[in-house]
Amino acid sequence: MLNIGEFARLGRVSPRMLRHYDQLGLLAPDRVDPETGYRSYGVQQLGRLHRLLALRDLGFTLEQIRSLLDDELVVEQLRGMLTLRRAELERTVADEQSRLRRVEAQAPSDRWEQHLEAPRRSDQGHPAAASCRGSRGGRRP
Repeated sequence: MLNIGEFARLGRVSPRMLRHYDQLGLLAPDRVDPETGYRSYGVQQLGRLHRLLALRDLGFTLEQIRSLLDDELVVEQLRGMLTLRRAELERTVADEQSRLRRVEAQAPSDRWEQHLEAPRRSDQGHPAAASCRGSRGGRRP
């Protein structure tokens, strides 16, 4: 048996993350000491942790991961789910690329830069600068 720190180190996650996975029902410790609350994990649980981390890395939600881990999936089922995940990611990338094109099309051109710059100190005596300060014509309190 490994304590939570040792298991976390072997699995390359934090003890906090292991507690979170336990709370969500994704990876419960083999044993919890009733007096101290200390959690102990078996080495065999590293396989489940590694599957969990691999699925998370592929972008599956924790709810989807719970379902995938609880069902004894065969390779073909997992392959089908990965195909669906790939299609979902491709749609997301296409949507983001479209959004990027819209932003780039609306970006200010060089001719607008002069209007967007903040006035310089030397411009304060200029009539246009006075009109920007308000109707009092002076500095704001």
